[in-house]
Amino acid sequence: RRRAAMAARAGVPAQSAPASGTPAAAPAAASSAATPVSAPSGERPAAVPTPAAAPAPQSHTPPVAPAPAPAPSPVPTAGSGADAADQEMLDLVARFDAAVRKAQQAFANGNCLTVAVAAESIARDADAYGFRSLGRMARCVEQAGRHEDLGALRDLLPDLVAQVERNRIAIQKELR
Repeated sequence: RRRAAMAARAGVPAQSAPASGTPAAAPAAASSAATPVSAPSGERPAAVPTPAAAPAPQSHTPPVAPAPAPAPSPVPTAGSGADAADQEMLDLVARFDAAVRKAQQAFANGNCLTVAVAAESIARDADAYGFRSLGRMARCVEQAGRHEDLGALRDLLPDLVAQVERNRIAIQKELR
């Protein structure tokens, strides 16, 4: 009997053995885990929370699902890689311009928070693409906007506009 219990425990996942409670109940839970769910005893299906072991394979399944998601990213062909990079840089310039217009309009309306959000957008993109000086300038404008310092915004916003213009010109020269 003891050997059967130990053999049954060896086949039972580690999570369900402690859930069974007493050592005398462990063989019953282990044998019910080996039997189908439609066991005739009323207690055994209740003591069969071995589906707790079932989520473990499910937790291993999600890492498999994201693996196919990155596969579509290398869709561009080798010849269109340069075109995609050029288009990405043009999109970046468009985002910079849109954020500058949004910041200028928000400043004209006295909305410091919107200026801060637009400057944060510029800073995030600038940092992501390695435009350090633009990123620093945008962070300064963002901080002034968050502190609702209209005087600082009045001084800093034209510098940010000029910095975006310089970066736009440099990007467009690089694309030619």
